[in-house]
Amino acid sequence: SEQSMGPVAMASMGMTLKTYDLKPTDPVPTVNFDITQDPAGMGGWDVHITTTNFIFTPENVNKAPIANQGHAHIYVDDAMHVVYGNWYHLNDIPAGQHLITVALFTNDHSIFSLNGEYIEAKKTITQY
Repeated sequence: SEQSMGPVAMASMGMTLKTYDLKPTDPVPTVNFDITQDPAGMGGWDVHITTTNFIFTPENVNKAPIANQGHAHIYVDDAMHVVYGNWYHLNDIPAGQHLITVALFTNDHSIFSLNGEYIEAKKTITQY
């Protein structure tokens, strides 16, 4: 599914993402990712998401939030892709520079937050 705005853009317009604020006793999830361009002719980019203290649980989507499980959102600039595993393929990225953000979300679609900061990682890519 696609959404027109990333989390920061939404917040700057006064729109609020539902957050899941981690408690001091919760395991703190982390996220990182590698993004590599497919060979010429194939098109697109492959995103490999790595996490700690977090497992992808597509079977629990829309259920109660649990501190170490859920899914991810990949934002290409402000376009959102919902991701239920460690790998995702992005197609049709227009030419130019793009900010890629991977953020972790709970089963009930709340974004993980620790001390007011989203659990996310960002990288910039250039599509030629």
